Amino acid sequence: MSKRNSPVPTTEPAAPEEYVVEKIIDCRTNEKGGKEYFLKWIGYDEKDNTWEPEENLDCPGLIEAFEKERTKKKEAERKRKLTMQSDGKGAKRKTDEKKSLGFDRGLEPEKIIGATDSPGQLMFLIKWTGTDEADLVPAKQANVKCPQVVIKFYEEHLKWQSPNIEENKTGTELMSKSKKSSPEPEEGNEEYIVEKIIDSRINDHGVKEYLLKWIGYDDKDNTWEPEENLDCPSLIKAYEAEKAAKDKERSKKRKTDSATPDPKGMKRNKEDKKIHGFDRGLEPEKIIGATDSPGQLMFLMKWVGTDEADLVPAKQANVKCPQVVIKFYEERVTWAAPTTDDHKNG
Repeated sequence: MSKRNSPVPTTEPAAPEEYVVEKIIDCRTNEKGGKEYFLKWIGYDEKDNTWEPEENLDCPGLIEAFEKERTKKKEAERKRKLTMQSDGKGAKRKTDEKKSLGFDRGLEPEKIIGATDSPGQLMFLIKWTGTDEADLVPAKQANVKCPQVVIKFYEEHLKWQSPNIEENKTGTELMSKSKKSSPEPEEGNEEYIVEKIIDSRINDHGVKEYLLKWIGYDDKDNTWEPEENLDCPSLIKAYEAEKAAKDKERSKKRKTDSATPDPKGMKRNKEDKKIHGFDRGLEPEKIIGATDSPGQLMFLMKWVGTDEADLVPAKQANVKCPQVVIKFYEERVTWAAPTTDDHKNG
């Protein structure tokens, strides 16, 4: 190959000299639109590399090999860019798929609008404050993060279940008997569930009786039943505790203040003011019964480390020991069949 821009030999040749191309390093299009190649010459250093126009070269094999390799690299680069673009879209899709759900949204739970245990665990459909969207979240998680919302859901949407005798040892009270005064059964003997005890009395034979409200029956079907017919010890205990408290209060009101303080009376007053409920400072263990006979829902609370139990307002227990309340509901209630309207926002 003969060319002007080739390396200048150290000794002046007698005739034009041909330089052998070792390899083609790069190519370009010059200002006149002609193609040039950047060449490495055999026997010369990298500093002697030069750009040469294509028409000056006589190395078609090297040019063909270079162009094939160049095309291959361009194709590889094109595929790499396509892959990156595809991965970018995939990453975006994955990001969308990983959109925050449930409590990860950081939103405030407004209410529970449904529940299901089809995944094998109890899940709540929670609606969030400030949005119409709702997510399924595990009940165990909701019990901790928003216990008041959970309790409200139980109070509004769940019904007492009809437990069997074994279940009833610590739960909702069951009365199993056949009696003339109970609501008329449709066929044979039937089990009636006591909803609450309304009143008590001693009949003409000296037997204690209770006026009962039955689950599923109106107030007109309330009946007086002898104590021995009943199998609802927790409800009886709750009723008697509440009745004793009321009797004590009435007794206090009947007392007249003495002009001279009576030390013995003061001692009795202190005894009368014995602390009850959460004022004990004890840890709640479990709820063993419930009644709304005082006009508000009351829980019969058993305390850790003692066999004693007190009636406490449900509203107070909801705040002071929400997990105990939730456990009580979970063990003793059954889901109400939801309507379509319940899930319009879910």
